[in-house]
Amino acid sequence: MSVGIFVCSSGKFRTAHFGDITKNKEHDLMCPNNPIGQIDVLLGLHHGQSSSHSQLIIFPLAPRVGLMNNGTRKAASLRP
Repeated sequence: MSVGIFVCSSGKFRTAHFGDITKNKEHDLMCPNNPIGQIDVLLGLHHGQSSSHSQLIIFPLAPRVGLMNNGTRKAASLRP
């Protein structure tokens, strides 16, 4: 289970953090329509693991910046 947030704060700044949602839930969120629109910052990226943050969510959100939280025992598995 995971909690996701979308923040549209002062001015036009928009950010999102979807926690540890997996690819199948990303599909449910983004298909058939993107309810969020484009954002400035995507937070989290599930430690860079390939189980989430697929093209299905990255491309529609089109973040200008993505921030990944990494730890000493988890390494990013995302490929460019």
